[in-house]
Amino acid sequence: LLFTDLAAKVQSDLAKVGLVMNIKQMQISELLNIYRSENSADKQMVFILWGPDFADPDGNVAPFTNYALKSIAWRNGWENKEIADIAKQAASAPTDAERISLYAKFNERMLNEGPYAVLYQPLRTFGVRANIEGFAFDPNDTPSLTFAAMSKK
Repeated sequence: LLFTDLAAKVQSDLAKVGLVMNIKQMQISELLNIYRSENSADKQMVFILWGPDFADPDGNVAPFTNYALKSIAWRNGWENKEIADIAKQAASAPTDAERISLYAKFNERMLNEGPYAVLYQPLRTFGVRANIEGFAFDPNDTPSLTFAAMSKK
């Protein structure tokens, strides 16, 4: 799904409830310069991809909640200390059960109170012939495959 298609769909849905959304397409470098600036008047809504950096929920949670990191929460001018505290507790919870419970609480609060609308998680699909050995994809969204480990039977 392209961002242009997604933006057009959201624009159409918002129009149904009387909200006008003007779409401005731009290069990602220009978008990131605006998005990372401190002038919030320039950024009312943005369609952007965010993927995991490592296989732990905190890698996604902290940037979205910890205002002091000057990452996503800061860029969106959003600070909710209660939700950020739940995220911090979850990151350091001593058991899996406690982490799961805290992240569930976090998700419920974030989805209902946060400024983000998570629309989907993209999938990567690879076609690999049966005669290829050593194919491995890093689920942490590594941008390239390691071809050195692959061979042909």
